[in-house]
Amino acid sequence: MKTLIVKTAIAAIFFCQINGCADTTTKPQVEFDKLNGFHEKYRTNVYPNHHQILLNPSAFLWPQPQHDEQPEYQVEVLDVYANIVVKSDWLKWASWRPSTPFAEGQYQWFLKKRDRFGTVSESGPFTFRVDDNIAHFAPPIQTQEQIADNLPEHPRFFGLNGSTEQFTKRIPQALQQTILTNAELFLTPESRKDHFADVNYGLKPHEIKRQKINRAKILLNHLRLKVLYLSQAYMLTKEARYAQAAREKYDFFQSIDKANITLNDFTAGMALDTALYLFDGFYDQWSEQEKAQLISFTSKIADKEFQHHQYRLESNFFDNHTWQKGIALLTRAALILGNHVPQANTWMQYVQTVWSTRAPATGFNMDGGWGNGNSYMTANIVSLIQVPMILNKLNGFDYLSHPWYQALPQAMVTTYQPLSYSNGFGDGHDSTTMPIWVRGQLAEYMARSQQNGVMTWYRDELAKGPRGKAPTEYVANSKHPLDSEAHQWLISSMEAALPKAVAPNYPNAAVFPNTGIVSMHDDIAKAAGNIHVAFRSSPFGTGSHTTNNQNAFNVIVNGEPLFLSSGYYTSFSDKHNLLHYRHTRGHNSVLVNGLGQDIGMHAVGEIKRFAHSDSISYTMGEASSAYQGRLEDPMWIKKMAESEVEFSIANGYGKSPLTTFERHLIKLDNGVIISLDELAASEPSEFSWLLHTPGQFSQQQDYLQAQVNSASAKVYLTASTPLAMTITDKYHAPAVNWSGKKKDGKLVTYKPQQHFTGTTSKANKVYILAMINVATTTRNGVEIINIEPDHWQIGNYQLHVNLDENKALYLQLENASGDKLTLKDKQYELLNQHKQIAINTYKQHHTL
Repeated sequence: MKTLIVKTAIAAIFFCQINGCADTTTKPQVEFDKLNGFHEKYRTNVYPNHHQILLNPSAFLWPQPQHDEQPEYQVEVLDVYANIVVKSDWLKWASWRPSTPFAEGQYQWFLKKRDRFGTVSESGPFTFRVDDNIAHFAPPIQTQEQIADNLPEHPRFFGLNGSTEQFTKRIPQALQQTILTNAELFLTPESRKDHFADVNYGLKPHEIKRQKINRAKILLNHLRLKVLYLSQAYMLTKEARYAQAAREKYDFFQSIDKANITLNDFTAGMALDTALYLFDGFYDQWSEQEKAQLISFTSKIADKEFQHHQYRLESNFFDNHTWQKGIALLTRAALILGNHVPQANTWMQYVQTVWSTRAPATGFNMDGGWGNGNSYMTANIVSLIQVPMILNKLNGFDYLSHPWYQALPQAMVTTYQPLSYSNGFGDGHDSTTMPIWVRGQLAEYMARSQQNGVMTWYRDELAKGPRGKAPTEYVANSKHPLDSEAHQWLISSMEAALPKAVAPNYPNAAVFPNTGIVSMHDDIAKAAGNIHVAFRSSPFGTGSHTTNNQNAFNVIVNGEPLFLSSGYYTSFSDKHNLLHYRHTRGHNSVLVNGLGQDIGMHAVGEIKRFAHSDSISYTMGEASSAYQGRLEDPMWIKKMAESEVEFSIANGYGKSPLTTFERHLIKLDNGVIISLDELAASEPSEFSWLLHTPGQFSQQQDYLQAQVNSASAKVYLTASTPLAMTITDKYHAPAVNWSGKKKDGKLVTYKPQQHFTGTTSKANKVYILAMINVATTTRNGVEIINIEPDHWQIGNYQLHVNLDENKALYLQLENASGDKLTLKDKQYELLNQHKQIAINTYKQHHTL
């Protein structure tokens, strides 16, 4: 048995250097507040420590000091009697998850660190509790010997799910024909023209680099696609002409200036894939010398990829490119190069570890939503499919048993209908189109793996949309030609059959509190005629591929945006992005004295309540923590400096006196949406209520009229102080296609959009009420009558609201059928035909 007093005495040796703490044994729980976001961008605390763990066994995570020279770590878990329950091997990374669940009870754990000189130090104890109701998730971490024994014969990637004989039976004939038809085109030798000749060297250095990256991505994406299809055609037919064409592609690849194609991780990854596909897909065609050359080339890039991730990825909450592409790239490299180079099996051990502790959605999201915005999840689909598929083949564990994957079908259907625009949050929200076909591939993977008929339905419905069918013809100037990630090949070759389609029967409204998203619908199974009200108040903060839109809502009608975040994704951080697209002024939220929300993970929101009945859906979010006037993230400081944008009051950034921003959002079954904001500040302030449409606004005598192609709305806006109302189609910074973005071979142009602002008089506290009366081509809006100052008739509902800021917030909404929502004195009640409906409450308790 361990002597805990001795352990505690040792605890501070190196962890207090990491954490800046005096005594980790008495470290209090960190509360969610304005000084500390729910998630940290770079880990500064151990996990778990006084946490209610989310999965059993828990992941163990710790901060990694910068500039440390690759130490080794060991985790030791003890029960309340100080008996060792489980102990890890020495680890060359900063996370671990045991492969056996814990029994219910209280535990403590210690962390040993061994530096490059062999000196061992220790920290702890850190404590956590395991309850019986926690979901189990215990994937094995194989030894290098087990990995070596389980690696299949080549081709390992294209042959992942069977043999050529099985593929010719499983893969649909239409797909086989598409592969062979396009592979025939790729027999043509490559043009040796200068693909970077049109770069504008008169731009700023970071803009020149961006233009080069854009051109390299197109060049390499097309080249690796050709190698991919030649590999598949060769596997189906074994015809030598495909192998001969592959040799020509490799010669062309070798002729490209590597300085122009390794400017970022995406282009380097495409270069690595090209060589990996050549090595694996044509393995029986290379001489031993040629194999050695390909192994040398690929292993150097892959090992650099591994060393870039090692230690850093585990402690970095958001690392977009790694989770989008890099982790799948390293997994493919480890699979293909395993046993060829000794370090490849280490890469696979690392992937097994980091995927089990930090994936599939940061490791702390159990609700199936996507923190960066569900439209942006498309960028991660290659990892979400390939990594669990490859790991499952190696160790036989069902990685889709993770709660996030289990919740994903409902989240996909509810937040992003297959024939509708998305909920509109996150980068890419300006692409007002239906889901792209690769989202259907994720649905099919889920359908086959989980035997989930709803996911088959999703795939089939999505295929009816304008972008729902996989491309079958190669287009030389397209950004994403054909299936450049082998989704169709990998999924259609699975042994598991596709289940029969089943229409979803989920509730028409749902909350995803880990993500910070609410979606409310008339009918989740039909986009036509549906009203989708989407709301975001998220512990993921702002920045990354999220935007500064806490407590914002969007309204999608008939699958088309009616009210939506505005602006264009001209780049990740140019002036238009920083001053409008990302800035709060571009979203359906609130400005305080003209100031928007911060950029950074500390700028959090929080969904506090949610309830849903047949007639009324309700949620409430709090977002005052997002208006702190802080800019601390080095990346955003650099990005703003590059774009010559000051974090200043003149640009709408700075500390506001806001103390309360609670938004109550209600959707009624008659097509009316009600927003009630309670706003307070420590000094008299102006509050600006924002609304944007991709259509047209017009100011009428009593209401604001909005019109898009298939829907319209009358917006009745009132507040506890007078409102000054304006409409404009101007941006704080214009949207300019300076990078030369193209769509279907044509330069993209950015159209003006309409922006409405209603600004209060100065006050310490205000209430703002909006009633949005939506009409569609198949349903007229209801009549809204202001009977008394605080009393409205809304179709068959009576609404009573207190708009006197000197009194507590009050709202009562009811109809003759016994449907009633009451918000009074911080008490909340929802009745459906006189029956009580639970109003769920949520609170983020501490930093993870």
